Amino acid sequence: MKAITLRRLSRASTSLPLPPMLARKVSIVNLADFVIDVEQIRPGNHEQQEYPATCCFDNKEVILKVLPKGSNTNFLQTNPSFVMAFEENDMLFCIYEKNDSLKDHINRCKEDGTTFQECYIWLTISNLAKYILKGSITPGTQISTSKILFGGNGEIIIKQDSDQNSGQDMMAQMGAAMYEAPEVLSQSEPDMSAFSWVIGCVIYEMLALEPAFYDRTGTNPFSVFMDITQGKLPPEPQNGSKGLKNLMFNCLKVDKNERINVEDIVSVAETQICQLSQ
Repeated sequence: MKAITLRRLSRASTSLPLPPMLARKVSIVNLADFVIDVEQIRPGNHEQQEYPATCCFDNKEVILKVLPKGSNTNFLQTNPSFVMAFEENDMLFCIYEKNDSLKDHINRCKEDGTTFQECYIWLTISNLAKYILKGSITPGTQISTSKILFGGNGEIIIKQDSDQNSGQDMMAQMGAAMYEAPEVLSQSEPDMSAFSWVIGCVIYEMLALEPAFYDRTGTNPFSVFMDITQGKLPPEPQNGSKGLKNLMFNCLKVDKNERINVEDIVSVAETQICQLSQ
């Protein structure tokens, strides 16, 4: 079982040289095959119903997402980290490979009292923009630093939820950081320029080690919505080059027609990466 690995187990009937009856038997997993790491559980895990766990037979660290039995699982196939799913006790358990998120990297910088290297930020922005241009996600899709995952070879993966929240749902969550463009919050028809706004928010957070738009006072979450729609930008980060900050401000334009487009973001980032590598 250890030699099979969890991902190969999900394709046992086709990838393993086993008799069909045995392949079906070994491909069955259940909740007893996983141990949830209680010490790693945070409030956000309960909110999203996602829990860090270890697979007992190969000691692989995974994420268990819990959904009601019969949930629409089409979205699972869009996430390269998805391994398999199984039903138990009227629940659907989805298994994902554990990938570090950009939020994890930001939190480690805060804990260590360090900042990101300039080249790392440019490379992350370039890879994020390239992922967006692949067309795997649509304008208006909720993106945050916690949903930006790094695959095993460093590629960017955007974790997609089973359902995207509407503008009204966003209003109910304004206590958290917000990455949505003004036109998304006002429920106007978003286009690719909404992604440029998100990239601006990501640049800000990598420089300041805190989100661009959240309730800094802890008393008025509605002010975050107003700041975004009225174009009130957060305090300028102390870290970062002039080039990074210029790109950030060119992304964070309330008028979507004034924002830099995603293709040009890739071009700017690639140019900077080449210059820094020389």
